[in-house]
Amino acid sequence: MRRAVRPAARLALIFAVLAACAPVRNEADEADDDVVDGTHLETLWRSLESGTCAVVPEGDVLLATGAATGTTGLWYDVACVWTGGNASSVTVVVDYFDERAGGDFEASDVRAVDAGGRLVTMEGDLGSLHVLPGETWTLNGWWEGDLVGTDAAGGTALLEAVVFKDSAVESVVGR
Repeated sequence: MRRAVRPAARLALIFAVLAACAPVRNEADEADDDVVDGTHLETLWRSLESGTCAVVPEGDVLLATGAATGTTGLWYDVACVWTGGNASSVTVVVDYFDERAGGDFEASDVRAVDAGGRLVTMEGDLGSLHVLPGETWTLNGWWEGDLVGTDAAGGTALLEAVVFKDSAVESVVGR
């Protein structure tokens, strides 16, 4: 003999089965998996092309974008070097960084060179280098601090961040 199931019990059973099912993911959910920390710098990092860097804020004294490089071994630094034909750059010096494990590394010096190739003396908070975990010999992340300086022509240079995407890291070893 077959027993009849009441409509209310049938609905409860359907809801129980649906609640036990894994949620369906859409493309928007997939994009959320890639969010590092949701900051403006992380958003800027995502928008950069591989091997490039960006200086924040953009200004007339320091470069806005360039080629990203890093060095490990005898010294550790990352640099954003303008590729438009002059010596403009921003170099962040740290005691150590680990491009595989990532982390935050306190900056010991930040050197800025203006569009004319002259050193700009910067003062303020040297900040730190935030490195995203990744592959050996490739650095991703950003330096964040709060520096101000004056170039040789009297222009004010503000420097709050330098964002690096897929910076090639070279190793320098002793003799």
